[in-house]
Amino acid sequence: MDICVLNPFFYPYNGGTERVLYSLYTKLAKKHNITVISASLKRNQKRRVDNVNGIKVVRLSTRYLDIQGLPMPFLKMNGITDEIKRVGADIYHINNRYQYFLGEVKAVRSINAKLAITIHNSLPKNIDKFTDSGGLIFDKTWGSRLIGMSDLITAVSKDAARTTVPKKHLHRTKVILNGVDYNEFKPRGKKLARDRLGLDRDARIILNTARFVQQKGQTYLLEAFGDAVSRKIIDDDSELVMIGKGPLKGLLQSEADRRGLHANVSLLSDIEEKDLPYYYNAADAFVFPSLYEPAGLAGLEALASGVPVIASRVGGIPEMLKKHAIYIKPKSKNGIVLALKRLSSEGWTMHDTKQVRNFIRREHDWGKIAKDYEMSFQKILKY
Repeated sequence: MDICVLNPFFYPYNGGTERVLYSLYTKLAKKHNITVISASLKRNQKRRVDNVNGIKVVRLSTRYLDIQGLPMPFLKMNGITDEIKRVGADIYHINNRYQYFLGEVKAVRSINAKLAITIHNSLPKNIDKFTDSGGLIFDKTWGSRLIGMSDLITAVSKDAARTTVPKKHLHRTKVILNGVDYNEFKPRGKKLARDRLGLDRDARIILNTARFVQQKGQTYLLEAFGDAVSRKIIDDDSELVMIGKGPLKGLLQSEADRRGLHANVSLLSDIEEKDLPYYYNAADAFVFPSLYEPAGLAGLEALASGVPVIASRVGGIPEMLKKHAIYIKPKSKNGIVLALKRLSSEGWTMHDTKQVRNFIRREHDWGKIAKDYEMSFQKILKY
């Protein structure tokens, strides 16, 4: 098969969807011709073509439109419809319904190709009025139409399908859970990880990895961390390490400074990809306080690394992590504090690491997931 992947970003951009696509398509590239059409990694760059682990990546010159209130910039990828026709694939796989419109659909249809869409981003709920209403308006006016026009609909969780796919199309929607590279994300030893990263060997380290946006709930985590320190639930030298990028970074740093936590809170961007597994290993706990989350790749990475996980019981997170996390209500600062207190009383250990890794191998193996996508693509090509 010739498959063209449509997503605004691709490796080395290190978002959750991008890690999913990299893992999936490096598997499929061993048997099929894969082309990715994405945006330039930086503003004002000309069109270029890369080869990433057997995947042809076309990065188009791109105009970035920063719109106040959106969690990420809206992108105008120059010449995308011409590029779609030039690739001439059998299947075009859309992975972000917010960036592709009728022009792209017409380009796919003009060469008699099939259109697939994966719901990585659920209809937003309980974030803020602007985001919730904006997402609903978008899906009513275009997102649901795009989903309905697709020959194949997949979703990364049952929750993502139920909340986002129009009811009349649910019967033909296939849920394919995300995976995790359990050979990369695995227990490596806390001292080894901290020595590699230059972190304090003895400090209690709480980790979060996510974009710095309202959806991810980091403001509640920061407040809870401060309360846990002040209430002596965790030591004064404990560290909160948050890894990501996004518009809330400055606000989070200001709030940490206001609370007198400057020395305790680190907001890290642009860490090297090879170091991410070591940050998980360096942590005593991973906190995943999202207000909504279609799936929850970071929680799987933490579990695979042998790290206890505190997570919001929201969206697709429980589907992904099952019984292997301590669940809290979204927006619950006190819930995070009590969960940290519980972990402290349990010695900050995950007692069933072997069982958890067996669960991940069984349900979240990328080889099996790639096979699911391959069979789904082949099925629509027969019709």
